[in-house]
Amino acid sequence: MFHCTGWCFPWTLAAVVGTTLCLRQVRDEPVFTAFKEQGVTHFCGAPIVLNMLINAADDLKEGLPTGIRVMTAGAAPPAAVI
Repeated sequence: MFHCTGWCFPWTLAAVVGTTLCLRQVRDEPVFTAFKEQGVTHFCGAPIVLNMLINAADDLKEGLPTGIRVMTAGAAPPAAVI
């Protein structure tokens, strides 16, 4: 929570009665599955996580919903993330 959201996003989500999805491991397949099956609207991830998703296999990215808002922080993101 600290690096990618500055602590504020989880508390704001609770205040607006949002749903938080937590994954046991940070891997590309479960993240993309959650995007597709859980109605994800906002996503917070450290730059290294976003870089992992950018470099994931193309078949995992097929059928993604549009409009997911992404927040990143913690370290300077690579150019591909920006």
